[in-house]
Amino acid sequence: MRLLKSFLYILLGSILLTYGVSISSASQPTLPEQDMNPPSFRWYKSIDIPAKGAIITIHGGGWKGGFGEASHQTVRESMEPKLPKGWAELDVAYRSGGEESMIDIRKAYAIAREKFGYNKPVCAWGGSAGAHLAIKLAFEKSSLDCVVAEGPPVNMFSNNDYLDIFIDRYFDPDTLKDWDPETLLQSKSFRAKMLLGVGVDDPFINPLDVQSFARLADKKRLDAEAVVLPKAIEGDSIPFVHTNTTEEANSHYMSKVKDLFRQSIRAKENQLRFK
Repeated sequence: MRLLKSFLYILLGSILLTYGVSISSASQPTLPEQDMNPPSFRWYKSIDIPAKGAIITIHGGGWKGGFGEASHQTVRESMEPKLPKGWAELDVAYRSGGEESMIDIRKAYAIAREKFGYNKPVCAWGGSAGAHLAIKLAFEKSSLDCVVAEGPPVNMFSNNDYLDIFIDRYFDPDTLKDWDPETLLQSKSFRAKMLLGVGVDDPFINPLDVQSFARLADKKRLDAEAVVLPKAIEGDSIPFVHTNTTEEANSHYMSKVKDLFRQSIRAKENQLRFK
């Protein structure tokens, strides 16, 4: 089993630095034991003109970080067509690991709030491991306005052999429950509006887990929606995190993403109106 996991780790080493590259087309770089670069934070789009709010973009990659400028560039190219107009983007190239990664995500949130204050929405958008960190941020920061989580590991105890390679590498089994979104939801809450997208044939994330998370959130009167995207078909294929889907399904999903950001703006305006 150890030999199998070592082989799988090498084979699946990159699990998507980007948000929208299918696993079949993703490159497979060798990951060093140590991070190549310290954490970095990069603003995109002008933050000197009035913006609707800030979106913190969080890359995936099995909680592997330290990619620095390479990460910024990859995420930038992937996210450029997807980001809503009028929003500033703060991309974070975090360090590897659970707590180290989360320290950098918290810092990114602090940077965004320092720039925009609390009168404009700040949201987080992550894919794969980045989706997990975005959800964790929502549990920690009640002032986070919205989350887009694509291919999100909401169940860290799912016993998926592929996912477990990275969980075993970066998380202590004795404290894993503190990082598991489903476990956190049993006793904690979040205020952010949350949209969770997952492919029906995602090899790492069970769509039923994502739907279960959203249902539990709904029972607690929290605002979370799960969208399961269908498999791509021959002649109609567009990348989604970990897999591919149809162009129509992706378009429908992106309309929900845009609506989420519009809702976040309205909610913030209403909050200020009755403050």
